[in-house]
Amino acid sequence: MSCYVHSRRSLHFKIYDLLNDSLIDSIPVPSNMYLYQYKLSANGRFLFDPAMNVLYKIENNTHSTVWGNEGNSHQFKYFDFSPNDQNQIPYDGAVFYIKNCADFSTITSFQLNHNTVLSIDFKAEKILAHNNSTFYVYSLSDGTLLNTIPTYTPSDNSHLFNDYIISGNIQLNLKTL
Repeated sequence: MSCYVHSRRSLHFKIYDLLNDSLIDSIPVPSNMYLYQYKLSANGRFLFDPAMNVLYKIENNTHSTVWGNEGNSHQFKYFDFSPNDQNQIPYDGAVFYIKNCADFSTITSFQLNHNTVLSIDFKAEKILAHNNSTFYVYSLSDGTLLNTIPTYTPSDNSHLFNDYIISGNIQLNLKTL
């Protein structure tokens, strides 16, 4: 198990093994960066930070850069890791990618016509997006549009889970559409 701690004094990502109460690694951070949108993969083997636009691999108590494009801060509007730590899922506002975490190679990519990806249901292999007052549900494997759902006020806090869209106190079962 790992956890991230950021100290403004030390200017490092500090990744800890909480079960064994030990430091796993410390990653230097540029002094002009304030990191708050990072994502640590489920097994703690990869860390992505959109402000620095860098994907790190964390292994054997050290880190290495898998991919970086520091000149293009916040290139990806949405990003996540697959639950098995194999893939990173970045979306740049137009193209949705499934990338191999080990080398950042593209496994597949496709256009999404709607500019806000909200969440991914990895079990159901679906993507939830919205634009204006409409939810869109896409296939995670190929980007096929599966559902178009008009809504009064889609929320950026809406999630797709077990084929349900959960938005505030509303649950919408996609299997009944």
